Amino acid sequence: MPRATNDPSLEAEVTIVGAARDLGPIVRLGYGSLRNTTAGSSPVLVADNGCDAEGRAYLSAQQWIRLFPLEERITASHQEYEAAARVLASLWTEMGAVQLSLTAAERRLLTLLQSRVHPEPVSSPEDQAQLGQTIDFLLAQVRTRYTVLVDSDVEFLEPGWLSDLVEMMNDNDIDLFGFLEPARHPIQERFATFVLAMRTAKILALDCSFATSLSFGAPAEATIWHSRNYGKFLDTTAFTDFPTARFHDTAAQVYESARAHGLNCTEFPSQWRRRFLHLEHMAWADSTDDSYAGADALRHHRHRALVYARARCELLGISG
Repeated sequence: MPRATNDPSLEAEVTIVGAARDLGPIVRLGYGSLRNTTAGSSPVLVADNGCDAEGRAYLSAQQWIRLFPLEERITASHQEYEAAARVLASLWTEMGAVQLSLTAAERRLLTLLQSRVHPEPVSSPEDQAQLGQTIDFLLAQVRTRYTVLVDSDVEFLEPGWLSDLVEMMNDNDIDLFGFLEPARHPIQERFATFVLAMRTAKILALDCSFATSLSFGAPAEATIWHSRNYGKFLDTTAFTDFPTARFHDTAAQVYESARAHGLNCTEFPSQWRRRFLHLEHMAWADSTDDSYAGADALRHHRHRALVYARARCELLGISG
C-alpha cells in the first residue's frame, strides 16, 4: 500500500535531476509540487534548457535547487573545445617534427588521422539544450546511489511517492524503474522520461547516451531520407516508406543497453499513474512549426496546459 508520508532517510539516497524547458506557470507547478510532496532531503539538480524568463526567475529563486544556466553551459562547452583544440594543435606540431623518419604509408596515415580527429564545438543554445545530452550532463554530476529524472511538466500529486520508489528499488534490486512506452514504428520501446529512476553507478557503467538517434537498416533508405528536408516536428507517418528506420527517443538507447546487459528493468506499478499528472504532448514547446501535422492541436493543448498550471499554482499557493 502506498505510504502517505515521506521518509527523509530513504530520499537522501536519491538525487533528482531535470531539464527545465517549459513556460513559467508549468515550471512553477512542476517543481513546486515536487517540493510539496517530498521530504526535501534529496539534492535537486536542474538544467535550464530554454525556460522563459518567468521560469528561469522561479528556478533561480529556489535555494533548494542547484541550477545550471544554459548560457553558462554553452560557455563551458566552448572553453572545453578551445582547450581540446590547443592540445591537438600541440600534438600535431610534435608529430610533424618526426614525419621525416616515417615511411610514405605512415605519413599518409598521419595525414588521414589529422583530418578526422578534431573536437566538436557547441555553437548554439539549440545544440546545448538537446534533452538527451542535458541528461548525460546532469547524470555525471550525481553522487548518490539513485537518480530520479523528472520532466518539468509533471505535477506530483501525493506525498510518499519518492520514498516508496527508493524502498522498492532497494528491496528488489532494481536498476531502471519507470513507465513503459511500447514500440511503434519507427519509435523503439523505452521507459518514459517524465519520471524515471535509475541506479546511478549501473547506468553510468553502460557508457550509453540518453540522446535520440535515428538509424536505417537499409543504406538506400538512409540516403533517401537524408536527401529530403523535414520540419522540426515529425510524426510517425513520415516513416511510412522507411520500413528499416529505427528511432530511439530520449533514454531509449539506455533502456535497450540496460536490457542487453542483464540489468533489472522494472515497470512502475500501474496504480502509480495516479501519483503524477504529466501534461505531455510537448506542452513545453514555446513554438510550433506549421509543417507539423498536429500543429493546431498542439497549440490548443499547450494553451490548456498553461491555464491548468496557473489555476493549480494559485490553488496550491505556489508563487513565483
